[in-house]
Amino acid sequence: MEPATVLIADDDDALLGLMLRRIQRMNLRADSAQDGSRAAAMLEQGEYHLLITDINMPGRSGLELLEQAKSRDPNLQVVIVTGGATLETAIQAVNNGAFAYLTKPFDHISVLENTAFRALEYRRLRIENQRMAEIWSTAVCGSRTSAWPRSSADAAICWSRRLPTACCRSAGKIARCARSWLSSPKAS
Repeated sequence: MEPATVLIADDDDALLGLMLRRIQRMNLRADSAQDGSRAAAMLEQGEYHLLITDINMPGRSGLELLEQAKSRDPNLQVVIVTGGATLETAIQAVNNGAFAYLTKPFDHISVLENTAFRALEYRRLRIENQRMAEIWSTAVCGSRTSAWPRSSADAAICWSRRLPTACCRSAGKIARCARSWLSSPKAS
């Protein structure tokens, strides 16, 4: 399996070099950008699994990069690092899908390594879960969708269509109950 690819964007050359070396020591491929505009161009050209970005940079902010990255690939994980942490930017970052929000200077550089590892593991599990949902939907519901049934009632209806005849009486009851619940005004 190919190593994950990480893009690191920071206008602080010393910290950028340190983060780049630490990510490479984790046996990950890493690219770097010294400003937001270059990072935005690299995001468009390459396929990345993780973006580590400062918030305040020339060209584009890390929050703008976060939005661009998530709109291009919802599974791309983003770690925000900043020396000027505020509650407002932390909330904005998390609400826009950032995996983590770290403050500079790091207490220890292992904080970055651990966060990168957890972000990549979360990405892997998320993709695996999406694949399992697709397989489940195809096998159980007979149609190919990219998500689990929208509700437990939808799941009951799907299952009742596929269960052996001996089980259909109770499955039929579940399906009728689910249909009536879905059609009731409270379900809306």
